[in-house]
This record gives sequence, C-alpha cells and structure tokens, in this order.
Amino acid sequence: MAQGRPACCRRSRGFTLPELLVVLGVLALLTGLAVTGFSQLRHQQRLHSQAEVFWNSLILARSQALLHQQHVTLCTAFGSGQCDGAAAWHDGWLVFVDGNRNGLRDDGEILLLQQAPSLGLRITGNSTVNHWIGYGPDGRSESLSGAFQAGTVSLCARGLDMGWRVVINALGRPRLEKTEAAACS
Repeated sequence: MAQGRPACCRRSRGFTLPELLVVLGVLALLTGLAVTGFSQLRHQQRLHSQAEVFWNSLILARSQALLHQQHVTLCTAFGSGQCDGAAAWHDGWLVFVDGNRNGLRDDGEILLLQQAPSLGLRITGNSTVNHWIGYGPDGRSESLSGAFQAGTVSLCARGLDMGWRVVINALGRPRLEKTEAAACS
C-alpha cells in the first residue's frame, strides 16, 4: 500500500487558470515582438534587394555601352516605356541604347531593361542623376554634352533607420553603400 495521502485526496499537478493566463500573456507578448522584428527585417531586405537591382541596372548599362560602343542611358519612366522627366526613380526606369544621345528612347533604339515601380520605397538622385544617367562608348558615365557625370542615388523606406545609396564615380563605376535614413532626406 502506498504511503501518503489516499487517492481520493491527492492534489493534481496541473496548471491553475491564473498560471495558464500568465503563460499565454507572455507568449502573446513574445510573439508580437517577434512579428514586429521579422516585419522590420523583411522591409530592410526588400530595400537592400531594390538597391541591388538599381546597382545591377547601372552595371548593365555600363557593360552594354562598352559592348555596343554606343551611348547607353538609364532614365526615369512611369510605366509608359518612354523616359519621363517628371517621374522619379521609384516610378520605374528604362535602360536602352541611346544611338542619337538625346536621353530619350526613340523608335528603333534597343530596350535593354524596363524596371517596374518600387512601391513603398523612395529612390531619389541628386541634381546630376535625378532623372537620367548616361554611359559613353568607353564605359564612363557622361552627360548628354559629353561631360563626366557623377552622383548619388539614395534608396529609403519609411520606418527604417537605415537606407542604401548608389554612388557613381567619375569613371562611371557604381558602388553600393549602406547609409543612415537621415541621409535620405
């Protein structure tokens, strides 16, 4: 015979209702924190991905300028398949062989890439690269007049404390670097 209390009077070893409610409350709090953290991480990853897409577009334009031995242009475009000086980079962009060096995509000019709008992101260039970027036959970035073109394009998203920027040097080589969100203003 077992010693101790009789079977009818033994206390069960389960959770009480208050204990269960505390555990569920802590789990809900931790889940909420995790979801917020994952959401932030997802937005950061999306921003970085879009920065790489823009950087790759510049690499494409530069390499195609060298390949075709012609001027290649990136321009802002708002879904029309044509350059739009009123659009911003986040509205989308085109990369094309600009045979007549006018900064506009004319009939017969080869379209190399058409990038869709970047919803929820802000992509802005400084005054030298705010609507178009050109590459000459030697792979150097250059304006329509033939002068060198250098500048910075900033990529930011609301609510993030960091952003990205693509810096184009005088030789036309773009580099991607992380920046603080304050630099995007």
